[in-house]
Amino acid sequence: MFSVRVFLSVLLSAALVAAAIAYGPTAAWAEHKCDPVTDAGWSVVPAEETIGQVDGTPFQEGASGNWFIDPRHHRAAVLPLL
Repeated sequence: MFSVRVFLSVLLSAALVAAAIAYGPTAAWAEHKCDPVTDAGWSVVPAEETIGQVDGTPFQEGASGNWFIDPRHHRAAVLPLL
């Protein structure tokens, strides 16, 4: 009886692995293509897109409630689009 359980477990595992290989992520990949820029009415405009900004730690100066951020500690990540 034990050997039948082991055999069925191995058979089920092999079937699951075969199904994962056959229907895995490679079957679902899409091929993305952009429209050609040479089509009438299309143009390319170079731009920069900001993808992230991080400021430094705020500090209090002067009267109560006056908070400032030092601009020297400001970081921005920019993605150039050409």
